[in-house]
Amino acid sequence: MPEDHQTNRQLGELERQVVETRNQMIKTSNTVDGLVGQIRELAQWQHRQERVRLFGLAGAVVAVLAGALVALHFYHRAQLHRVRQRNDALERRQVARARDLRQLRQGQKLRATAEKEALAFYRLIRGDRPQAAIERYGRIADLPLSKTEAALFRDWVGRHRDQLAYAAYGAGMRAVGEKAYKQAVAEFRRCLSLLPAPPYAGSLHYYLGISHMRLGSNREAAEALHKALDGDAERLVSRETRFHLATVYEQLGQRAKARASYRQYVKRHPSTPYARVARRRLKALAD
Repeated sequence: MPEDHQTNRQLGELERQVVETRNQMIKTSNTVDGLVGQIRELAQWQHRQERVRLFGLAGAVVAVLAGALVALHFYHRAQLHRVRQRNDALERRQVARARDLRQLRQGQKLRATAEKEALAFYRLIRGDRPQAAIERYGRIADLPLSKTEAALFRDWVGRHRDQLAYAAYGAGMRAVGEKAYKQAVAEFRRCLSLLPAPPYAGSLHYYLGISHMRLGSNREAAEALHKALDGDAERLVSRETRFHLATVYEQLGQRAKARASYRQYVKRHPSTPYARVARRRLKALAD
């Protein structure tokens, strides 16, 4: 019986150990389950962290790429701007060079023309043809002559123009004396073409007006007699200048101007024979 008791005691001890072992295994299992859950949560947390890091890295990469693209864009624009500036500068230089080349060619052409005209003018001078030389001078006066050429030609023309103009004026006066009024008009015009404002302008325009009046060219006569009055011809040449002007206005049918000129003439020269005629004409024009 003592063996049975010992056996029971051993079985009880064994059962207790088994129970303890089972309990320990349950605790271990629970602990393991807890560890597994913690590991799973840790793994999930790490996964989330990895995702966050990945998203952060991806965002950083995108930001870097975007910055690089923006920088590249502005760099490209800057380069394009510099290229355009260089192209514009090159185009401006090309335009300026083309303009300079055209001006150079024009200058060479003008100089060649000037040399040709200067030679022709010089030949007229050497050939003792002053009238033709002076007429040709207008073609070379504005050409790019050298300073020496320009001064010599200008001095020569100045000396001979006065002589030729006065000679033409004298020829016109002789033609008036001979009643060759057409020739007189031609000579007076030649004088004015050489010297538009000669010192004897009052006399020249008076006799030019008389010549036109004798030829029946009343409009030209009126113009010339007006210029004669401006040149004080009424005092220096003929006091009948205004009377002749009134007669021309009357021929032109310009009654108001004719009356004004007759009235001025009578006022200035009341005792002359022409004054009586002027009064009669004033009375006739008033009717």
